[in-house]
Amino acid sequence: TGAALTAGALTVTNGTAANLTTADAITYTVEVTPAADGPVSLEVPADAAQSAAFNPNAASNLASVTHDATAPAGHGVAWTTDPVNAGNMMAAGFGLSAAEVGAAYGYTITSDGGAGSVTGAGTVASADQAVAGIDVAALPDGTLTLALTLTDPAGNAAPAVSDTVAKDTALPGATVATAAADPTNASPIVFSIVFSEPMTGAALTAGVLTVTNGTAANL
Repeated sequence: TGAALTAGALTVTNGTAANLTTADAITYTVEVTPAADGPVSLEVPADAAQSAAFNPNAASNLASVTHDATAPAGHGVAWTTDPVNAGNMMAAGFGLSAAEVGAAYGYTITSDGGAGSVTGAGTVASADQAVAGIDVAALPDGTLTLALTLTDPAGNAAPAVSDTVAKDTALPGATVATAAADPTNASPIVFSIVFSEPMTGAALTAGVLTVTNGTAANL
């Protein structure tokens, strides 16, 4: 019988070979522990073992695989729809930044205003990627929390990153009244307009009011 194959005779790049086993001296298995992320390769060099006739083996092919034990890191997520309102709640969106291209993402959106969630998933095609067209109409008004995870192709999952946004879809009410007598000979006639909440978005102008038999001014 010739010299037996040993783990120490194998040529390993970026790793350590151990636990070489065989049942028939033909087919062997060996465990290689990677030293770091990156290519890990194994080769049987010439003259590593001998047959029963004491003939040395020829060199094998080189087998290689990439080791990746590091989860994605350094990325972030932010709402691009802010605030969420009655006009955009069926097409909300967010953006990824510094994400690992090729990683799979999954997200969950919840509201502190009540039960329910919206979920979705996809693959990162660019480091800074927009995700749009998310329907959050079914979630109650309140603070929406977006929680997103990335999992790289090797299966390493990163801790969730998150962002929040306010959702307010209630349409403000408006009441119009006047203290003028009816009928009145006053001109101009002063009307008051009272909203159910502060109108701090687009400003109200006299030009958008619906007036019959008159002209609005001095709003």
